[in-house]
Amino acid sequence: MASNPVFHARTKHIELDYHYVREKVALGSHRVCFIPSVDQPADLLTKPLHKSRHLLFSSKLVRPEPPSLRGGVRETKSSPEIKSSNSSPLICS
Repeated sequence: MASNPVFHARTKHIELDYHYVREKVALGSHRVCFIPSVDQPADLLTKPLHKSRHLLFSSKLVRPEPPSLRGGVRETKSSPEIKSSNSSPLICS
């Protein structure tokens, strides 16, 4: 569709971003490649998948780092120690 404008009459509902891609393909600055349906990560959200395929696609999702309450706290060479009941020191992290 990106490289063949003949389908334009059938794709009037396509948003502007797809027309942008088609323009870039026509200029030669972008190349569109076929991706088999078994390799489409979007299937994770749209189709029932086998467990192995589900795990593969879910591992490809972008996950933000979990929030940390230690932001801006500098590590020191001497960490405070807490004594436990068995008198071996526990290092606070």
